[in-house]
Amino acid sequence: MQLLFRRRRAEITAELVDENLPLLKAPVLVLQGSEDTSAASSLCQSYAALAPNAELQLVSPGESNLPQEVPDVVAKYIREFAK
Repeated sequence: MQLLFRRRRAEITAELVDENLPLLKAPVLVLQGSEDTSAASSLCQSYAALAPNAELQLVSPGESNLPQEVPDVVAKYIREFAK
């Protein structure tokens, strides 16, 4: 637990993607689980709004770990997005 509190500001800032999302040039697919927490849903919506070429898709059913929970559905969304 102490390791968490010894982190430097640069390490913490590097994990924050919000300020870098508007710089993305490539298309972005954001998959949000329909049964996800409200905090995770808010993050998905924010990321999709900040990235210029983002597409937000609601995956149902799905919670916070879509690749683990519904890998076939995630693969389908990725294949369709990549076309």
